[in-house]
Amino acid sequence: MKINPLIFRIGLGIGVLLLAIISALPLIPPRAVSADAPSTRFSAERAMTDLAVIAKEPHGQGFMAAIN
Repeated sequence: MKINPLIFRIGLGIGVLLLAIISALPLIPPRAVSADAPSTRFSAERAMTDLAVIAKEPHGQGFMAAIN
C-alpha cells in the first residue's frame, strides 16, 4: 500500500504542530492568586508587599543592607 505524498506531508505537518502545542503548554504561567488565598498557596499580592520593602534602596550581595 502506497501513501499519497500530499496526505503524508499534511499529516506530518499536523503532527508536528500538535507536538509543538503540547510542548508549549507547560510554559503558560499560572494565574495570580490574591492576598486572601490560604497561606499554603503562593500569593503574588502578598509577595509584592515584601518586594516593596526589599526594593526601597539598591543593595548588592554581601553588603549590610542585603543581610538585614
